[in-house]
Order: sequence, then structure tokens, then C-alpha cells
Amino acid sequence: MSFFGRLWRGDTSFPATFWVGGVLGTLVFGLAKTFLFTWAALQAVIEAGASPQEIMGMPDPFLQAVLAGQLTAVIFAIVELLYFVLMTSAIWRSGDKFDGAKVWPILAKIVLAVGWISYIYNYYGALTV
Repeated sequence: MSFFGRLWRGDTSFPATFWVGGVLGTLVFGLAKTFLFTWAALQAVIEAGASPQEIMGMPDPFLQAVLAGQLTAVIFAIVELLYFVLMTSAIWRSGDKFDGAKVWPILAKIVLAVGWISYIYNYYGALTV
């Protein structure tokens, strides 16, 4: 049985799945996205000779890159979405199998719901601007 298969079915430790896969994994994606796309956007703006005021007023560079169809941004967005789907399944299902206090899986599911609402809001908001 593959690791990803066990993860998908929730056959992994709930605390490890939530904290390592969910929290730490999401943090790594967020930092990578912020670093990669902000750096690239700032480089382009600085090379174009923009002022600091113009740089500070820029919209989210990652979302702008996705909307512009840049291949790297699109691939990153797809991988990020697949990761979030995998981790949602893993956390939800491992929480259902958790033998500890039932409050933790409930709170984790609330965090997942809020995370998905935020994810959808951020992308939908970028698409409607």
C-alpha cells in the first residue's frame, strides 16, 4: 500500500496528518508562493523602473500571474489545489478514525472548512477584479 493511498484513506496518525501535512505543508506552500512570485514580480517592476509607491500598491503577484496565464503560476496553482484536496481527505478521514477526544477532529474539520472558504474567496476575488 502506497503512502499516498494510506494518506488518502486516512490510515495515518490524525495528529501527524493535521500538524505535519496540514499546518506545516500549507505553511511551506504559502511561503514558497510568496517568495517565488513576489521576488519575480519585484524584479520585473524594478527593472521597469517603478517607484516604491507603485511597488507597494501592486495587487497580489501570484494571483496576477495566474490570471495572466503564466505557466509556472498555473502549474503551482494546480499542484497546490491537488495538495489541498489530498490533505483535506487525509485529515478528515484520519479524524474520523481518531480514538482520542472527539473535539480535535471536530475542530480540525472547522479549520478545513474555513481554509477552503478562504481559498475559494481569494481565488474568486482575484477572478472578479
